[in-house]
Amino acid sequence: MITSALIRSIRFITPFLLVSQIWVSVHADTNTTSQIIPVTDTRLEDYDIHHPEVSPNDSLMAFCTSKKGIWTQHFIWIQDIASGELQQVTNEDNTTRIGDLHARWSPDMSKLVFNSDRGGRTSFYVAELKSNTIREIKTDPLKVSPWFNRASWTPDSKHIIAAIKDADGDNLYEINVNTHEAVRLSQFTGKSIKNGVDLSRDGRTALYVTGNRLESFDLDSKTTKVIQADFKDFYAASWSPDKKWISFQSNDHGWETFILPAEGGSATQIYGQNYFMGPSSWTSDSKEVFYHKTPKDEYGNQIRLTDISAKKETILTETVEVFSEAIGQQVRNAGLCLCRPVIFFFYFLIWNWNWDWD
Repeated sequence: MITSALIRSIRFITPFLLVSQIWVSVHADTNTTSQIIPVTDTRLEDYDIHHPEVSPNDSLMAFCTSKKGIWTQHFIWIQDIASGELQQVTNEDNTTRIGDLHARWSPDMSKLVFNSDRGGRTSFYVAELKSNTIREIKTDPLKVSPWFNRASWTPDSKHIIAAIKDADGDNLYEINVNTHEAVRLSQFTGKSIKNGVDLSRDGRTALYVTGNRLESFDLDSKTTKVIQADFKDFYAASWSPDKKWISFQSNDHGWETFILPAEGGSATQIYGQNYFMGPSSWTSDSKEVFYHKTPKDEYGNQIRLTDISAKKETILTETVEVFSEAIGQQVRNAGLCLCRPVIFFFYFLIWNWNWDWD
């Protein structure tokens, strides 16, 4: 009799437990500023999406793709951020091993420069977006892998700044993308520049990683400055457009994205672990950062946009919500999502089982 009464009590209480779970979930969700982001084109369902580069007017995003989990033979797409409409810029190329990487917008938005090992030789290429043509920029030797060559446009959209290996080691060069004329800007000796170059929007200061430190190079005075930071590992540093911040990745504790004051100091992590290296890209107001993330969860590879002041994150490549609440709240909501199916299961079992205990 006692057991039977207990079963009847559970059958009576369980619906209230279900309702309470739904109420808690709705109550938690009302504390967010959520919105739905459009789904990306189904042509990319079988591909990882990474290495984003936002256009100077914040309307378009160039990014690289590769077959899921393979990370070879990359090619480049452009997405309209508002509509989700896609344009394919380059195609899969069987002559490449790594493929097309590090797409960078020209200031006039007419071109992309990227690095590729097409034909077995690592070079810079320019994609003319109106004519849909691609041409190689012939230079002295670059780093062997396209992963480590990142160029940056000058404000006139006619030249790029890049690190090229010469008789003295790696040096900074200004290269005319039409004539291929290369002018050496620095007089470094024995220096190795790890991940390419980022040029400030005003065209005056180059930023790069050498050894275990960040350095800047003033193109006017030809002087070098070490940017002091509380890190020993840097990858793909980028200026904010207002030149007040530097974003970078570090593998000190697993790949993570950070921002650092331009004058140096303490770095701040902008969001959780990335699990894979990749440069970030700033919006024109210097308030938001695009970066790719390969989280160890159900979502796979993602392009994310983080508001560095509001600590608000948007996932741009899936139909998911904008995350603006604390991580703890996200974990709690995830816990509720897991609890509800379990409660439904036990409710179904208890309600429908032929309990004959009398």
